[in-house]
Amino acid sequence: MDRIHGNRTRRAAAGLTVVLIGGAVIAGCNLEWSAGTAGDRTEITLRMPEEPSVDLASVRLVIESVTLDGDPGVHEVELDEAVTVELVSELGDPAPPSAIVFSGERVPAGEYDAVSLRVDVAASSVTTAGGASRGLELADSGDAVTFEDAFTISDSSSDDVVVDVDLPSALRGDGGDYTLHGDGVVTTASRSGLVLFAAFPFCTPSDGRGVYLYPGFDADPVPMGGGNGPLFSLRVGDLSSLTLAYMPAGRYTAAWTCAADDDDPAADDSIAFEARENLEVEPGACTLVEPDGGRGEPGSC
Repeated sequence: MDRIHGNRTRRAAAGLTVVLIGGAVIAGCNLEWSAGTAGDRTEITLRMPEEPSVDLASVRLVIESVTLDGDPGVHEVELDEAVTVELVSELGDPAPPSAIVFSGERVPAGEYDAVSLRVDVAASSVTTAGGASRGLELADSGDAVTFEDAFTISDSSSDDVVVDVDLPSALRGDGGDYTLHGDGVVTTASRSGLVLFAAFPFCTPSDGRGVYLYPGFDADPVPMGGGNGPLFSLRVGDLSSLTLAYMPAGRYTAAWTCAADDDDPAADDSIAFEARENLEVEPGACTLVEPDGGRGEPGSC
């Protein structure tokens, strides 16, 4: 059925598939992506990686449809059966898996700037580390959460569109129900690399260890609620290394803190950062970055 400035596709979900970003990928330092010609319409897969969390046991989204918005227009994929996506990986997993929301959908190639997920709020849930069940609401009290980020779908290959939710910033709560905001990174697998954060010598796991990423070299690290806050943030917990499996190619600054648990995304907090390093990400390559280890270069892990 045609829509203004775009089209709408009804598609049966093939079931929830979990794909591990395994140790072989990290050790080999190369990420390989599938490719195939599809004319001016590209076959895409929507993938949502999980993220370790020291505060939550589970964040489950029940997704009913996905909308891509950009220069080619609006393209909506409505699932015949809603797909449940788990956003939290088990602690101790340095390379979290990711869930496939749909696969093989053909969409127009071009420049896009937003992905919206229509969510069944009543069926979605949050479970705390202590086992308490909490409700989930969406920002702006709507039925969809929108992640605004520029990404390109090529006209000559199949690809994965990746929505990487920044849970520490996106999920906000004060003891009651949680509210999900559209904070995170949207990219494609073919234009992304892997970042391996190694060594956290500054503080103990109970101190609130975290690592933040900012665009550009030599960025001044600021908390989540401040102006020019991080592009992405990760909670480290007791892990000795941590992997961000999909990061758009580019130059970044990584900053480490022992006060991540005190950083409220809704407030302009003041927290201390222990170190920072520059790093560069290239498509299909792994970049190792560690405190006082010098600039992280593609192919270094």
